[in-house]
Amino acid sequence: MVENPGRVIKHITWEEFGSLIDKLVKKISSDKITGVYGVPNNGVIVAGVLAKKLGVKHLLTDDDIEFSTLIVDDISDSGETLMHIKMRYITNETATLHIRNTSKYRPNYFVEEINEEWIQYPFER
Repeated sequence: MVENPGRVIKHITWEEFGSLIDKLVKKISSDKITGVYGVPNNGVIVAGVLAKKLGVKHLLTDDDIEFSTLIVDDISDSGETLMHIKMRYITNETATLHIRNTSKYRPNYFVEEINEEWIQYPFER
């Protein structure tokens, strides 16, 4: 981690990203998932890799979301984005790599809970 004025940044490497994806795959009941949709922007990247690992379709538009679609984002930070999406897709499960301990929304699946640190994924550099 690198200190930054006012916050600590945790830089995630590609190797760590792959490990987070593998841990998330182990938590997901893939037998009921037929597709993965990623919340733009970073969720699209996570969803693409996750869909490949799960052996299901990577859905690129929300028009394709069905009951069995897993909705994915990189992090549930404030929780506002995923709460908004869940209002439209009430029955769908959600997944993130990280969740902030103060998030208003808790996804069905996540890998790590974080506190104050700011996560920077390898695709953000």
